Formats: sequence, C-alpha cells, structure tokens
Amino acid sequence: MSYSNLIRLGGLAAILGAALFIIADLIDLLTVDFDASPSEFFTSFGFHLTSALLLVGGPLVLLGLVGLYAHRPEAMGVLGLIAFLVAFFGGVLAQGAIWSESFISPAIASEAPELLETEPPGVVIFGGLLSFGLVNLGWILFGVAVLRARIYPRLAALLLIAGAVVALLLNLLSGGGPPSVLLYVVGTASDILFFGAIAWMGLVLLTGRDAAAEQPSPRVQ
Repeated sequence: MSYSNLIRLGGLAAILGAALFIIADLIDLLTVDFDASPSEFFTSFGFHLTSALLLVGGPLVLLGLVGLYAHRPEAMGVLGLIAFLVAFFGGVLAQGAIWSESFISPAIASEAPELLETEPPGVVIFGGLLSFGLVNLGWILFGVAVLRARIYPRLAALLLIAGAVVALLLNLLSGGGPPSVLLYVVGTASDILFFGAIAWMGLVLLTGRDAAAEQPSPRVQ
C-alpha cells in the first residue's frame, strides 16, 4: 500500500473515531440521569453503550491524529511536532482512563458500591487532570500549528482550538470530579464541536484536498 493511501486511511480513522465520540456524547446527553447514584450510573445500559463507543473511538482518533500530522509534517514545523507528541501521549493516557472507567468502575459498582460514594484519592484526581489536560493542550497546539500551516480549513482549526480550550477549562473547574449540570451541557456541546472539527479535517485528508491549495494565488503584475 502506498504512503498516500495510508495517509488517507488516517483521514478515514479520524472521521470514524470522531463520529463515535459524537454519537456517544448524544447518547449520554439523552440518557443521563443526574439523580442516579454512582452505582446506578456505572451499571446502566447507557453507560455501557457509550463506553463501548469510546473504547473503539479513542484508538481511531489516535490513528487519525497520526495521519493528520503525517500528511504535511514539514509545513507543521517544530510546533506541529510538539503538538502531535503532546496530543498523542495525552490521548494514550486519556484512553487508559476511559478503559479504567469502562471496566473497573462497573465492577466496583457491583461489588463495593459504597466506594463510589467517597471522594477518589488525590493521585487519581491528579492522574485524570494530567491525562485529559495533556490531550487538550496538545490539540490546542495542533490547531494553532494547522492555522499557521494552512493545510486544513481555517474554521476547522478554530473549532478544534475552541473545543479543546473549553474542555481544558471545564476539566480544571470540575477538579476531576463529576461536573454540574451546566458544565456538563457546555462540555458536551464543546465536545461535539471539537470532534466535528477532527472529522472535518479527516474528510479533507481522505479526499486529498489540501486547504492551502484552495487559497487564491496572487496575481502576477
């Protein structure tokens, strides 16, 4: 398989992964019960369904990130490389947190539900803040690098940055704990914009259209 075809497959992975995250967000928004206890939440059908989507979507988004960067690494420059590395390693850590919540939390809810009623240890809170903080910071930098390189649509890069900034701020405001209703709704909306931007850039990559090539060329006097 040629290098260009592998890159386009990265675009497809970005589209599919982002779509799964958006579907999970919408399902969660429609099924969430703010009055449910933690044990009821972690054993609900909606939680298991969204967890399954995220477990598949996360690795696809990471593959998509590789394709989005490898398309034009020279245009992304040093900032692009740093952004890619931070977003990738942050994404790996965040996926570990998703795995833990998908499998360990339901087990605790079934065997020792009282543990879920207590505050998690400080090291767990720190781990969550670090993991999701890194992935959001990496995508913010990636969006900035995309704006500078002009290899994907400008609006897609701006939506990516905005979604990642809001997610980073909400993560800090919630302190790694359950968000309030308002923060939850705002976070879901920004999440959809963020993954919508990833899917958009993935579509550009899949179709082989370079945003820079679509810019009007200057007239020769």
